[in-house]
Amino acid sequence: MKFIYYIIAILLLVSATAAYQLSSKTSPDKDKNAALIINGKVITYNEFKSLSRADGDVRDDEFIDSVITKELLIQEAKKIGIDKDEPFRRSIQNYYEQSLIKLLIDRKFSDLDMKVSDGELDRHIDFINKKYQLTIFRASDRDSALKGEYLDQGQKTALCDDLTDDIKESIQGLKQGEKSAPVSSGEGFIVVRVDKIESNKTAEMTDAEKEKVRGILIERKKRAAIDSWIGDLRQKATIKNRLK
Repeated sequence: MKFIYYIIAILLLVSATAAYQLSSKTSPDKDKNAALIINGKVITYNEFKSLSRADGDVRDDEFIDSVITKELLIQEAKKIGIDKDEPFRRSIQNYYEQSLIKLLIDRKFSDLDMKVSDGELDRHIDFINKKYQLTIFRASDRDSALKGEYLDQGQKTALCDDLTDDIKESIQGLKQGEKSAPVSSGEGFIVVRVDKIESNKTAEMTDAEKEKVRGILIERKKRAAIDSWIGDLRQKATIKNRLK
């Protein structure tokens, strides 16, 4: 919750600071079109509309009060020099970088056109309608897991839907007696062996339920594609790590 408040505060400061800088030089025309004038700071009708909610009333008293309060707080922050403090500058830089990354990932994600065939869907539905007896081996790192140098092991019997996502994804497609590849889990890695697979007959899925599952699989494919894309970026990059 504190993180949300932090982001909201940064957004308010960024938007208000930008607006202040753009509109600090007033002109007769701008003053004539002023919707609000707060300690000499002019907010025109167009600027005010851009701040308002898309479906809100720009003349709503509560919203007008919030704009006035925000501007007064911004002016006070600038008066005591918070905008020149190094922590503030770092906060703005961090927010800027995080926003760039989020917009990049969102754009890349939306551009992906993934399909799930009926055959893939049927296989996945068959997979999630099973009960599994598993042995889970834990290792300190990937190399140890590949070598079979485990710290401990434990047994687990559960329906597919009751398994964690990392275990569920690691065993999909495995036959009885087969082991998964090492999977990152917590502070180490796990290897999962499928000891027994039992049928768990359930009611036939409706078309709507099947489409929901298809959507989940498409999202999973997109996440995998993003991970692969990021991996390609790392491979193509020139990186000198002098921290090790």
